[in-house]
Amino acid sequence: MGRIFDSLNRSRELPSVGSAPVTGRSREPRTAILHGIAKGEPPLTPATPPPSREATPSTLPTPKREEDDVPYIEIGSASTGGTIFHLPPSMMPISKPVAPIAPIPAAAPAAAPISSPVAMNAKHGLPTLLPTLPAMAIKSRGEPTERPTLPMRKLFTIRFRALPEHLRRQPTREIGISPQVVTYHEPDHAISREYVALSREIEQQLGMHSPRTVVFASPMRGCGTSSVLMNLAVALARSPQRVLAIEGHTQNPALAAALGCATEPGLADLIGQSLPFNWSLHPTLQPHLHLLPTGRFTTSTPADAFATIHEPLGRRYDWLLVDSPLDAVLDWAPRSDAIYLVVPDDALESPLVTPWHNRLVAAGKLRGYILTQPVAN
Repeated sequence: MGRIFDSLNRSRELPSVGSAPVTGRSREPRTAILHGIAKGEPPLTPATPPPSREATPSTLPTPKREEDDVPYIEIGSASTGGTIFHLPPSMMPISKPVAPIAPIPAAAPAAAPISSPVAMNAKHGLPTLLPTLPAMAIKSRGEPTERPTLPMRKLFTIRFRALPEHLRRQPTREIGISPQVVTYHEPDHAISREYVALSREIEQQLGMHSPRTVVFASPMRGCGTSSVLMNLAVALARSPQRVLAIEGHTQNPALAAALGCATEPGLADLIGQSLPFNWSLHPTLQPHLHLLPTGRFTTSTPADAFATIHEPLGRRYDWLLVDSPLDAVLDWAPRSDAIYLVVPDDALESPLVTPWHNRLVAAGKLRGYILTQPVAN
């Protein structure tokens, strides 16, 4: 029995086949090393085998042994008597530089719609939210981001202004221009040619400046002052020139009905500045000819009322023709270029004409007479 135990002890001390011939070194099976590499552990740096503790002549070459190609493990170091992990050069993995993997950005959370209306999906028949302006986007940390920039817009303040009651109903007026305006209906009539000649005479007197303000009045009734003004206005408008006929008769206006225009708004509204300026300027059927009716006067007209509207009217028209009553003719005189008295052909020396002749000459505005004579149709 003693022999058997001695032989067993000697067998345990002998190195296994394929192991390193170094005493005191810990051995691990080959499968353990390969298993460690398969698990993804980092490759081990090969180390130089430690020298043997026994002195070996340096001149003797070390023969290559079969076990040198077999992986083995050494834990510790040769100086401390431990072992170091080793892999032979043939089994060392080739290390390649690997580019760092960029982090994947987190997807921004979708903004919830604000009270989106619901529509039916035509394909599946399911309710679908219509696109609306998204609410403020929220970052992953809960911090609000800036709202999207809105397009440029215009905002307006408002106030209401009711139309005056007297302008809400359509005023009664004549249809078209009166037949007594012969220059409109019959431009080639003999009387029409007389008005063309009259327009040229007045232009020569007043020159070519603009505007030219002319006042027509008569010391007698029924002389045809309004008829003269309208026919002359049409003749000037056909030139063509911009003409405004102004109704100065507040008691018996005649121009609005003869030219087929409304009687208001008009001169009273311009003076009182109660309505927009252009509302009082009524176009007629004759191109380039407008009418400024009297409007509705609630108080007496101041003497210098025409002075407040003369300049803006002059920027719009070349001629301002005023049909004025005789008692108001001097009120128009300061802003007028000429005053013409309309009298019957046989009444030039009438006692009704002489006083007004003297007064207007003294004012320096009387430029002539227009003599009228009724004719049978």
